[in-house]
Amino acid sequence: MSAADELVLDTADDALPAELLESAASLHSALLAHDLDAVKAALADGAPAWYQSPDPGWGALHYAAEWGSEEAVRAVLDGGAVWNAVDKLGNTAGDIAISRNDASTYELIRDAGLRSELLLNLLASHSAIKVEDPTPAGDLESFLASRLVYRQDASGQEVCAVTAQDADGRDIEVGVMMGWERRIMEETARLLSAAEPPEEGDGLRVLNVGFGLGIIDTLFQSLSPSKHTIIEPHPDVLAHMDSTGWGSKRGVDIRRGKWQDVLKGGEERWDVIYFDTFSEDYDDLREFFALLPSILSGPKARFSFFNGLGATNALFYDVATHLAELHLSQLGLSTQWDDVYVAQDLEDAWEDSRQYFTMEWYKLPVCWLRRAPEG
Repeated sequence: MSAADELVLDTADDALPAELLESAASLHSALLAHDLDAVKAALADGAPAWYQSPDPGWGALHYAAEWGSEEAVRAVLDGGAVWNAVDKLGNTAGDIAISRNDASTYELIRDAGLRSELLLNLLASHSAIKVEDPTPAGDLESFLASRLVYRQDASGQEVCAVTAQDADGRDIEVGVMMGWERRIMEETARLLSAAEPPEEGDGLRVLNVGFGLGIIDTLFQSLSPSKHTIIEPHPDVLAHMDSTGWGSKRGVDIRRGKWQDVLKGGEERWDVIYFDTFSEDYDDLREFFALLPSILSGPKARFSFFNGLGATNALFYDVATHLAELHLSQLGLSTQWDDVYVAQDLEDAWEDSRQYFTMEWYKLPVCWLRRAPEG
């Protein structure tokens, strides 16, 4: 690219200083020209690697990912590029790398996101995988006060949902749990069934946090557990459980309340634990992780959780998955990931409901303690 072809950014609606916009244009032009020396020079002169052009909304990291230069990607990341910035079409730089089948560039961006998330967790700051949500899906207390409905959609899919208003005041349906998840639940229950109680001959002690449609609890019943504990806080879900006879099923003990209160100060242990709550974020999931060494019965016990955070963007989903594995490892748990193909289940799943999972493959975690818990 010649000097005459340099990128010019439209500043009509931009409140940033002209000098900053000019330096951003120089950086983007250097990336488009695949001129690494010019990229480094622009960054050294203070060009804002974080800046995104108004149209198409690309920042320096998008252009570096399109180029495919690992050195350029490193340079703009070191210069302050935002790993999870999205363009006008909702694409991150990681998505650009994926579209080019460029695994090396993608992994650089993903690992930058992972380092960022770890730092934010250490600083107790706002995580990039925590999405602000004005509906009951974004706040537990609002969710618990909302009205849930159990129904079948036009395709016959079971749905547990809440009707809410979005930020623009429009009514939307937010799926709490949907029938398309059945394949995930079946594979999860199959893998968790490998758990063994500490004493031979005893039945499995099962804990499920979050009932939803009851799919996985129905599957757990097939394991003939000696104890089947279900923690559920929502009054409408509890009413549904009562009306469908869950309180009288084999070994079932329904604990009515939030898991934070139910498990507080307890000394019970379980051989199989599954966690699938609603209106909670990664901070809550990590808080539950911290309980695992004291509530899993031993190294032969198994734990899993619904791995859906960040699951509308491949990069966010990958970062959330790696972050969970790292935090579980710090607590003394090993994690195995199984890929479950769900694209066919999602084809007609959403009808009028807001999408919360768009990946072709679900990453299913199975975790266990590396050594027996103390006490």
